[in-house]
Amino acid sequence: MLHGLAAPRLAYGNALRGASAPEMADVLLTNPPFGGQEDVSGLGAPEGGAATSDTALLLLQLLARKLRRPGGRAGVVVLNGTLFAGGAAARVREYLLTTYNLHTIVRLPSGMFAPYSDVPANILFFDAAGPTRDVWFYELPPPPGRQRYTKTNPVGDAALANCLAWWHARAEHTRAWRVLFAEIAADGYSLDRKNPHRAIGAAPRSPLQIADSVLQKERQIVDLLSEIKASLRDAA
Repeated sequence: MLHGLAAPRLAYGNALRGASAPEMADVLLTNPPFGGQEDVSGLGAPEGGAATSDTALLLLQLLARKLRRPGGRAGVVVLNGTLFAGGAAARVREYLLTTYNLHTIVRLPSGMFAPYSDVPANILFFDAAGPTRDVWFYELPPPPGRQRYTKTNPVGDAALANCLAWWHARAEHTRAWRVLFAEIAADGYSLDRKNPHRAIGAAPRSPLQIADSVLQKERQIVDLLSEIKASLRDAA
């Protein structure tokens, strides 16, 4: 969508430095920069939020405040740590849950952003119709027959089809479950919720399954070696 804009308006600068009166938005789709630190001198604590130097947490709060009321909605990619870390992260979660409607968390499988990052991530969906009453979780499965997505086996639209179908007709099943706000608040506002429908303790794999797994890994190694060889050939 962004590439299709004929005349995009781009403003180079630090969004956090103009956060006191942010421009309001109807829809926000983004991911904050992970692992960054911001000089917080002069910023102060966001109203109702948490003072922190972590850029991801600062921008998550800014994005929430940018949502137009009523009707503003957002989808934001965050790392796993945002769901359970203490301190400022816990205060940010409390702020989002008690001020906005954090209605859905999609838990992503490993390798979704390969090769750029292999850190587990999630998508938070919230809107300005808060506060939160309950949170739906949807666990997106890894690719069939594999444990993760990779550069040579990236995620495609088909992998999201079941999640999109569930979105419009929500019901609990093996990959979807709902947690009440009261339960989340009692647990220190932790959003690191494991799938309650997943069997505890996986059944032992058969020799054929183990052999298939080894073969898949060998194929991945061959693919990587082929890429390295091609890169070396281009650089020669």
